[in-house]
Amino acid sequence: MIPIALLIAGPAGMFLTGRALAPIRAVTQAAGRIGVEDLSERLPVRGKDEFAKLEETFNGMLARLEASFERQKRFVADASHELKTPLTVIKANSSLALTDPDLTPDYRETLVEIDRAADRTARIVQDLLLLARTDHGQLPLKESEVLLETLFTGTVSEARKLHTDGAQIAVQVSKEAVWGDAHLLHRLLLNLLDNALRHTPKDGTVQVTALADGFLVSDSGEGISPEHLTHLGERFYRVDSARARTGGGTGLGLAISRAIAEAHGGTLEIQSELGKGTTIRVTLAAQQ
Repeated sequence: MIPIALLIAGPAGMFLTGRALAPIRAVTQAAGRIGVEDLSERLPVRGKDEFAKLEETFNGMLARLEASFERQKRFVADASHELKTPLTVIKANSSLALTDPDLTPDYRETLVEIDRAADRTARIVQDLLLLARTDHGQLPLKESEVLLETLFTGTVSEARKLHTDGAQIAVQVSKEAVWGDAHLLHRLLLNLLDNALRHTPKDGTVQVTALADGFLVSDSGEGISPEHLTHLGERFYRVDSARARTGGGTGLGLAISRAIAEAHGGTLEIQSELGKGTTIRVTLAAQQ
């Protein structure tokens, strides 16, 4: 009878264990689907046992986290919006004061520094506003067919003006076209080129290559060590140890570029090797 009892006890034990662990598997699967980008999902609450109490507690924590994230997003958007007016006033007054021909050299230098600081702060505020709109899914897209050749020509020209003594920019373009917002795609590509030129020596090269569904930006610069790659695209994150902050970057460029790519239904992928350079691939969704 012992072998028969064991044959019966084995499957029965497995069945009972499976039923007992089923709530844990459900909680694990549901928790795995919840990310920072979307905290609205909740765990299913079944019954009134200890597992149900755990699920209710976990759901309460998610609700508090979601409310906290929403308050943070609203604060960034509201603060950025409120800062626009005083910055405009500072910029207008400093620019007007600089037109005075009787300014002493020291006073003029002070006004120039104020004017530059106002410009830099205004750019940060505009970047934060754009990111706040993407967080709330309110980034308007004026979509049309964008020729990559036209996009590359205008953006590369602007990037060369920003880095007059920077590395060479090589362009490999075809007659490919993508579907998207021309202004935002220009900003995305300009951010990538500005970042690449800032961290590539003068004798290096930055390559822009057209793809059927997007483009590549590759450089022969400093490269990025592996431990930093997973953090690239986080807001205000800078790889200070690997990339010197010679150009005064804010750490928002890649975050904005990724947000624009995702708003177009695409992706932004980064590959880099320390001392050899970095390649960023931007793919965009096909026209609907």
